[in-house]
Amino acid sequence: MRYVEKIDELPDGTHRISRIIFPLVVILTQDCDLNWDFKNRCNISENVEYKKHDKLLISALAAPLYVADQVIEGIHLKELGRNMEPIPKTGKKGKLTTRFNTLKNNDNPRYHYLEMPKESRMPDLIVDFKHYFSADVESLEKLKKETFEFRIGTLYREHTSQRFANYVSRIGLPDES
Repeated sequence: MRYVEKIDELPDGTHRISRIIFPLVVILTQDCDLNWDFKNRCNISENVEYKKHDKLLISALAAPLYVADQVIEGIHLKELGRNMEPIPKTGKKGKLTTRFNTLKNNDNPRYHYLEMPKESRMPDLIVDFKHYFSADVESLEKLKKETFEFRIGTLYREHTSQRFANYVSRIGLPDES
């Protein structure tokens, strides 16, 4: 998915568009809102209830999915020139670290760890709730037809959405130092 990071207007009146391409994203907007939008946008029902424009979405929330091993090493945004703090997997005695276990067990509010089934061709993935953006719904629908990889089960999707909502609604306290 292409995310437009910024648009600069140049002195000659042209524009430079800076985009970030995320190979995988998860849609964080609730299924019910996406379904109402789809039914109304596509006019798939004769039912008047489905033809209300207040059901249409302007955009949907998306978040990149990062390969877990790259997040753990802190290199998942290396191509963007961003150095991320690594999360050590093992300690001095070869045991899993508390920070890694906290991450993998989804006890760190910022991250959501998605352990993929062993038979899957996908590596384990991580959502960083600090990295989210809005995406045009019609573009998402087109992309879904062309590039859809997998669906997260309903309960896991709800859990991810709930954790995201909790993270972005936290009370941020100012740094008094």
